[in-house]
Amino acid sequence: MPDFPFIPTNATELEEGMYWDIFQEGKFGFAVVIGRWNRVGVLAGILTLVRPNNTIDPADEIKVFQTGYVDVKSIKYCMGMVRGQVTPPDLTGLIITNRTLTFAEPRAIVKLAIKENGKKKKQLAREK
Repeated sequence: MPDFPFIPTNATELEEGMYWDIFQEGKFGFAVVIGRWNRVGVLAGILTLVRPNNTIDPADEIKVFQTGYVDVKSIKYCMGMVRGQVTPPDLTGLIITNRTLTFAEPRAIVKLAIKENGKKKKQLAREK
């Protein structure tokens, strides 16, 4: 087990369930390793979870928002570090794409997750 946090240099340092933070708009989104893809890449699940801090609590729901293949260099590029390990997310019903994400794309996906979370909070507030 590695010492957390760390910035990986290749995919062999990563295991399923390890997660890293993605800083966007003053908040942290997260990606989790779903699988490895050659020596320098991983299949990542960008989570719906957005928090004001860069760690995942055991009580947090681990739900995948989007998936894609990323080069491990994108972790550092998105100002993140591998922070810990969670139980790998349930992928039932999720369509896994074979799309390769650009270095900056995880940040754009987190931006979409932030927007979606905001819509859900407004809808819940209206229903109360």
